[in-house]
Amino acid sequence: MPGGDAGYVDITLHGSQIYTGYQMDIELPIGMSVATTDKGALRVSRITTMWPKSVDPDTDEEYYSHALSFGYGDIGKRVLRVMCTSSESKSFTKQEGVMFRVFLKANIYTKAGEADIKITNAVLTATDATLSSTWDVHPEDASFNTVTVDTPATLPINITSANKWSTALVPFSASVPEGMRAFTCGGFTGEEQKYLVLNEVKSFTAYQPYLFYANDGFVGSVSGNLEESLYPETSIVNADSYLRSSLEPIEISDGYILQNQGSIDGAMFYTIFNATFTLPEGKCWLIRPAGEGFSKCIGFYFANDVATGIGNVTINTKPNNEDLYTLDGKLVKSPVIGNIYIKDGKKVLKLK
Repeated sequence: MPGGDAGYVDITLHGSQIYTGYQMDIELPIGMSVATTDKGALRVSRITTMWPKSVDPDTDEEYYSHALSFGYGDIGKRVLRVMCTSSESKSFTKQEGVMFRVFLKANIYTKAGEADIKITNAVLTATDATLSSTWDVHPEDASFNTVTVDTPATLPINITSANKWSTALVPFSASVPEGMRAFTCGGFTGEEQKYLVLNEVKSFTAYQPYLFYANDGFVGSVSGNLEESLYPETSIVNADSYLRSSLEPIEISDGYILQNQGSIDGAMFYTIFNATFTLPEGKCWLIRPAGEGFSKCIGFYFANDVATGIGNVTINTKPNNEDLYTLDGKLVKSPVIGNIYIKDGKKVLKLK
C-alpha cells in the first residue's frame, strides 16, 4: 500500500560472460524512492552468492572479494547508482544470480499498477582477456523482478486552528470527511480582483487540487483507490487552472503560496517576491493569469454559501480602515442604512 511497508526488487544477472564487477543506475518512477532504515541508511542489500571468499593470511579470517557501494539522488532525481568492484579483480563464481536487493517505498502520488522501474547505464567488466582492460556494456544481462503499486491509498489531513486552511492534491475519488470543507478555485473577484472565488464541493475528483478549510482545525484522513487510467500525463497537475499542484517536490518562484503571516483569519495566499520555495509533493500553489490584477495578499470569497452569498472574506486592511464593501467585494461609496457590508474582513450592519 502506498505509504505503508516497503516492497523490494531483486536485480539479477543473466550473464553472457563471466564478469568481475558492474555499475548501473536504477531509475524509479514519480512517487517512489529507496527505503531507509530508522537511522537513515539506504536499504540496499548486498547478495554474496556470486562472490568468491578469500582468507586473510595473517588472521585466517574469511572475507568476500567484492564490495557493494551505492548512492541515491546524487546524479538525478529518483536515481540509485550501484557499483560492485573487486580490489583483487576476481571474477564472480556464477554467470547468473541475484546481484543485490533494493527496498522501495511508494507514496500516494505513485502511479498504480506495475511500477515503471528502469535499469540504465549498465556497465559490466568481463573476465575475458580481450575485454579485461575495458568497460563493456551489456544492458540485456541485468533485469529485475516487477513490483506492483497497490490501489488503496490514504491521504492524511492536518489543519491547525491557527492556520484554518490547507491544500492538497487528492489522487482518488472520495467524499469530503466531516469536520472540514473543501473547495476548488473559480477565478478572482472584488475590488482589484483580490479575492479568490471558492466553489465548495462535497466529494473529491481524482487528481484535482483542493483548498481545505476548518475554522477550529482538523486532524484526520481520507481514503480511496488509485486508478491507473486517471494518472496525470505530466507531473504538474491543473497547469491551465488557478490552483496547481505537483506529483513530486517542486521549486516555484512565481505565483502565490499559502502562508500564515499572523492574520486572525489564518493562512492566506501571499505572492512570491524574489524568492524560491520548495513545496512537497501534493501541496498546491496559486497562479493569477496576466491581466487579472495583482495584490500582495489574496483573500477568500465563498461563492456558493446559500445564506448570505459569502462565508468569509480576508482583506489586507490598514489600521482603522473605515472602508465598506458589498458582499461580493465591491467598494461602497454611499452605504445604505439597514444593509449588511464587509468592514475589516467582517460582516457589519449599517445602522446610521
